[in-house]
Amino acid sequence: MIVCLCYEADWVLPEIADHCLHILEEAGVPHTYFSTEDQRVRCSAIRDVALLPDMSVADPTAHVISMARLYHCARGMRPYRLDWGPGLPEGLLASLEINWTSARHGEDCMPAPLVQGRPDASITWDDAQWLEGRSLPNLERMASREPGIFMLNFRPIHIYLNTASQEHFERAKPHLRNLEALSALRNTREMGVHDILDSVLARVGQPGVRFLTVGRALERFRPEPDEDD
Repeated sequence: MIVCLCYEADWVLPEIADHCLHILEEAGVPHTYFSTEDQRVRCSAIRDVALLPDMSVADPTAHVISMARLYHCARGMRPYRLDWGPGLPEGLLASLEINWTSARHGEDCMPAPLVQGRPDASITWDDAQWLEGRSLPNLERMASREPGIFMLNFRPIHIYLNTASQEHFERAKPHLRNLEALSALRNTREMGVHDILDSVLARVGQPGVRFLTVGRALERFRPEPDEDD
C-alpha cells in the first residue's frame, strides 16, 4: 500500500503552516500540500504543492489560472470542499499542466478513475472524521501489501491545536487569525489530531509502508487506455 500524507491549507496562518510542515520535514516524509492562494509554501525534494481553489468564486476559471501561475510547480488540484461548482472549460487543466486531481472520499480502487479528465486519488481518511465521530485511520490496512493508495488528509490548524473534538474547534474558530489566542487553546490533555499524525509517522520505515506524494503515487496507477484510443 502506498501512503500519501496530505495537508489542506484552508487559509491557515503561515506560522501554523510552517510549524506543521516542519514536522514532516524533520521526519523526511514525502507529502502533498493543497495550498490556498495566501500561502508561501513551495515545492521541495519531498513536498509537492497542489492547488486548493474555491470554485464558488465569481470566476472560477480565472481563479484557477491565477493560482496555477502563483504555484508554477503545482501539478495537482483539489477543489475546496471537493466542490467543482460549475466546473472548468474542457482542456483547461491540461493547458495548466495539472496532471491529477483528488476530489473524492472513499476507498481507492486501482487504476485510478478519471475526474475532469485527470487521474483522481480519493481521500481514505480525513481529520474531519475524527472531529465528527472520533474515527481513526485504519493503520493496519495502511501497512498491508495490497495495491492501492491510502491517503490521509490533515489540516494544519488541527495539527497545531491537536484538536480533540468539534467542540474544541468551535472554541478556536473566533481566533483563527490570532496566533497568541490559538496557542492558549492547544490541547495537551486528551487524544487529538496531532497525536493521530504521530501514530502515522511512527510507521515510517516499517515493512509494507511506503510514503509518496500524490502525484508520484498516481504515476503507478494510471488508468488503462480505452480500446478505441
